[in-house]
Amino acid sequence: MLATLLLLGCSEGEKENQDILSIFPENKKLENPEILLKDLALDASGIVMFDSIAVVSCYSSPSLTAHNLKSKVQVKWLHKGKAANEMLHFMGMSKYNDSTLYVSSDPDKVFLYNIRKIINNDFTPINIYKIKHSPFSTSAMLEEGVFVYPAKNPDNKGKTSFCKENLNDNTIAYFGSYPKGDKNLDLIPTHDFSLATTYQARVLANPKKDKIVASYSYGAGFNIIDAKTNSLTNRIIYHYPLYEIIPFYNAFLVKLDKDCVYGLEPIFTTDSSIYFLFSNKTRNANRNIALGLGNWEKYILKYNWDGEPLAKYELEYGAIECSISDDETAIYAVTESSAISDSDSGVFLLKYEM
Repeated sequence: MLATLLLLGCSEGEKENQDILSIFPENKKLENPEILLKDLALDASGIVMFDSIAVVSCYSSPSLTAHNLKSKVQVKWLHKGKAANEMLHFMGMSKYNDSTLYVSSDPDKVFLYNIRKIINNDFTPINIYKIKHSPFSTSAMLEEGVFVYPAKNPDNKGKTSFCKENLNDNTIAYFGSYPKGDKNLDLIPTHDFSLATTYQARVLANPKKDKIVASYSYGAGFNIIDAKTNSLTNRIIYHYPLYEIIPFYNAFLVKLDKDCVYGLEPIFTTDSSIYFLFSNKTRNANRNIALGLGNWEKYILKYNWDGEPLAKYELEYGAIECSISDDETAIYAVTESSAISDSDSGVFLLKYEM
C-alpha cells in the first residue's frame, strides 16, 4: 500500500495576460518547408524526433511508427490491445533521452523503448511501469521508477493538482493547487473528477529532469514545477477555461464552452527553453477544422523556465503536431497535405528551418 505525503506551502505565482501572440520580443515567419515524408498515416498525430528517425503516433487506431528518414525504412508497433506489450489508449510520448522513447498510455501504463532497437524490429520494451493513478493526460519520469503527473488526492477532496510517485520505495507525494484567479473554481465539485477534468494538464520534463512544465488542455496557461522540491515555482494564465458543470446521476459532467480556448501544448524542452504548439483558436473553431473549414496550429511559442516569452514562430502551414531538433535549428511538422496542395492527399512530414 502506498504511503501518502501531502506537501503544502508551495511557492506559487499567478498572472494573467490575455493577448498571447503580442508579448514575444522576437517574431519569425517560417516559410518554404522541405517535405520529408508524404506517406504518413491519415490519423497521424504526435511526433518525436531522434536525429534522422521520426516516431509518429496515430490516434484513431492507436499505434506507433518509426520512420528512418535516411534508409526510408519504417516499422510499426505498440498496437491497441490488452496484452502486456499493447495499449488501450495512447496518451502521449516524449523523448526521455537521446535513445529512449517514453510513452504514456491509458489507463496506467508507461513504456520505455530503445529507438535504435525499434528501427531494427526489436520491439521489446526497456521497461513497462504501472502507476497508481490514471493520468488525464501525460506523465514524466524523473529517474527510474519516479514519476510526476496530474492526479487527484483522495485525502483532501482532490484540491491538489499533481503527484510524485516513487515506485522504488512505494510512496506518493501530492502537491500543487488550481488557479485561484478562476472565479468559478469554488463551484466545481471536488468529490469526483470534475476539477481534475477541467484543469487536466500535459507534463514534460527538461533533459536534466529537475524541472517540469505542465500546461492546461483547456484555457491557455501553464505551470513550472521544481521537481526536486515538489513545488510550483511559476504559473502563467492567459485564458481560464470556460465551462459548465452539469449534474449527471451521482456525479457531474464538465461541459466546455464553445468559446473556450484550446491550451498551449508542450512539444519540446531544453534545460533553458520550453516550446509550445498553440492554435490561438477556440473549441468552436477547432470543430470547423474537423470539417475541413479551418487551419491547424500555426504557432510555436518559446519560453524560458522562468515563464518569460522569448520567441514566436509562425508556420506557413497549420500543423497537427510538431517537434524540435535537439540543436533548436529545425521544426518538424505533421501537416495535412490539403493545407499545401490541392493535388496531393494524405499527411506530410515537413521540416522548417528556424
